[in-house]
Parts: sequence; C-alpha cells; structure tokens
Amino acid sequence: MHKTFLLFLFLLFLINSVKCQDDFTFPKSGDIGLNITNVLSSFIGNSSNQDNIASYPFVAKLNYGRNAVRFGVGFTFDNSNETFVNIEQFIFNNYQLNARVGWERKKYLGNRFGFYYGLDLVTMIKNEETTVSNSIDVTSIRTDTQGLGGGLVYGFEYYINKFMYLGTEGNIYGLYKISKRTESFQFNMDINSERKIIGFEAQITPPVNLYVMVRF
Repeated sequence: MHKTFLLFLFLLFLINSVKCQDDFTFPKSGDIGLNITNVLSSFIGNSSNQDNIASYPFVAKLNYGRNAVRFGVGFTFDNSNETFVNIEQFIFNNYQLNARVGWERKKYLGNRFGFYYGLDLVTMIKNEETTVSNSIDVTSIRTDTQGLGGGLVYGFEYYINKFMYLGTEGNIYGLYKISKRTESFQFNMDINSERKIIGFEAQITPPVNLYVMVRF
C-alpha cells in the first residue's frame, strides 16, 4: 500500500506541471468515482483480494459547498463447483455486500490540494456456503454475517480541473458483527448443529485508497 501512495504522489507531480491558481471555491455538485487502488497495486506487484470494510469500489458525493453527503458500495460474489469423479463434489457459494453513508467537510489547502474529514455509517452482509457430497453424506456448512458500525474518515484531494479530481481516503472504523453458522447433514440429521457468534472488528486505515472522481 505504501508503494501505491508513492505512486499517487508521483502522479500529482506530473499533473502539477500545469500552472494552477488558488482562486478556488467548492461548488454545489454531484460526484461519482472509482477506487483504482488495486489497479495501481497490480502494476507494482502488491495487489490484494482480501475483503476490507474500509474500501469501496464505487463511491458518490453530493456536494453543498464545503459540506458533502457521501455514499459507497461494494459487492463480491464467488461460485465454484469442483468434482472428483466418483468420489466427492464440492460446491462453494460466497458473497459480500458493503455499503456506507456519511457526511464530510472540506478545506482547501492551496495549489489545488484539499483536505476533508467526516463520519460514516457502515454496514455489511456476508454469506459463505460450502456443500460436500460423497457416498457417505451430503454436508452443508453455511455462515451468515451481518455487521453495523461506523467511524471517522479523512483524506486528501487534488483538483485536476473543475470536472475531475483525485482523492485518497483513510478511516477509523468499528464494526459490530453477528454471525450464524449452521452445519446440516442430509442422512445424519441428528448431528445437525447451529451456533451464533457475536464479535467486534476495528480497522485503522491510512489514506492509501485512491479514487478517481468525476464531477457533474
């Protein structure tokens, strides 16, 4: 991630070759953006596919001058079917939905740079299901997780022109999670089981998530 941040600074250095002015006002507008952190990381060999409640592939903002309402959403889905002929079959179904809504306030720092801070409310829904079929039994293991939390958000922005800017984002999130895990056996139902898991997750993320934002 540190390589990604250094690459972001290098991009800003190139863009800053264009003469800029400090006569700046925050407009009333709508912004949409894409998280390109993993794209850049893949070029420098530092990509990661781990689930992360602190980053969102798609974001949007409704700007009212220095204040803005912010949104973010992310979704992953994975389905696979693996079969060993005449022995076993494995079926995997996994998905996760992350969403956030929040508020932020901006401050112009000069030379096209800005800083923002705010608060987010975050939520997530996650499902993991594995089915194993063989000559002994058909076993299904399923975990359903719901999470709710929030925290502080902060970051820097670089305004390329009035229609486009780059932004980094960091946050301090806490997430309260409730999970239900069930194990089901088709032919041995007397050993079926279910348990409930309650937990809390906290993350401190530096401003290394990089977004390209377009303003309308």
